[in-house]
Amino acid sequence: MNILIEGGNLNSIAEGTRNIALSYAKKFKERGHNVVVLTKQIDRIRNKRYGKFEIIDGIKFYRWFNYEDKLYNFLVERNGKVGRFLYKVCRIMSYWGFYRTYTKITKKEKIEVMNIFVKGFRPRVYLKFLDMFSNFPIIMTLLGDPEFNMRKYNLKKEFSNLDLIIIPSKTIYNHLKKFGVERTRNIPYGIDTKKFKPIKKSNRKIKRIYCSRYYNHLPEVLRALEKVSKETEFELILEKKVRDDLKKYGFDEKFLGKIAKRVEYIGYLKDINKFLGEVDLVIDLHNEGKFLTCASPPAKILEAMATGKVVLSTNVSEISEFITDGKNGFLAEKNSSEEIYRKIKGAMESKGDIGRKARETILKNFDLNKSVIIYEKIYKELIKNENSDNT
Repeated sequence: MNILIEGGNLNSIAEGTRNIALSYAKKFKERGHNVVVLTKQIDRIRNKRYGKFEIIDGIKFYRWFNYEDKLYNFLVERNGKVGRFLYKVCRIMSYWGFYRTYTKITKKEKIEVMNIFVKGFRPRVYLKFLDMFSNFPIIMTLLGDPEFNMRKYNLKKEFSNLDLIIIPSKTIYNHLKKFGVERTRNIPYGIDTKKFKPIKKSNRKIKRIYCSRYYNHLPEVLRALEKVSKETEFELILEKKVRDDLKKYGFDEKFLGKIAKRVEYIGYLKDINKFLGEVDLVIDLHNEGKFLTCASPPAKILEAMATGKVVLSTNVSEISEFITDGKNGFLAEKNSSEEIYRKIKGAMESKGDIGRKARETILKNFDLNKSVIIYEKIYKELIKNENSDNT
């Protein structure tokens, strides 16, 4: 099959949500398919312009001009209505670049099926264009919930031009069905369990805690960790952007130095699988009672579980689909410092069974090799139906 994968911002080496589309592209290539990736010029590697491509791991990467997102803060937030108008002009130019590249690819590569991996929402004009200029099935793998756009869009109409919507989360699947969205299937996306796998334990005695995500709950996390530090020594791993949030919430790096034996800022990771293999606890918190707008389920949680790590997250419906508190991970009922402290303490005192069961959960329900086979069957069925309709 000639497969086109479109996912917006895709790097050659990516992590988290963006890595999902690339994982499928690489796996399809391994299974003998011709795979083409269409992504934004903003993520270019060798300054290629749209219409040209580069080959990475046997996959053709086409790129289209897209810089308006980098101009958003400058144009919209600083220059009011005039800036917003200029931003819209830039956005129209950006989509025009996409359309030109898209039509070239579909003809040159003889595309038979297209799969869009997206966590947010695409305008109806974009989906309508694809339907108008395509004679092949178009599938969307909806990795997040479009809840934040529901007031603006009629979901039933917005998705009407798609041949199929694949929704990994049961919660979001049931949610969209209530809005009358048709042609949907609930299929968990896959994690590369050969890439994300347990590594040999080192002789290191001090626990390493990676705070992956916390939304607006950094103060509660730090207060919980302060309490933990009085009982157990640990190393704390954070992303670079946390430094700004520390000031925002009235903390400083001296405070971190008091509670943690060592503080490490990791920034962007190329080898996230190796990194996850060297931590003991992953904290990935979300807002209670709200739908997730990141990948659902969150990719980083699944990747950590695949490496056999203990994960602490929030007890929201999308995450409780695959984590059972105290069995294959830990869930905080509410993101209070006391609740987070109790869960961190339980996680640090837990034995290897939690991580082993976490790995088993991924192998059973989120194995990329199994998922790709399901996707292939869907592609072939849709292509067959499309061809029969055209004859």
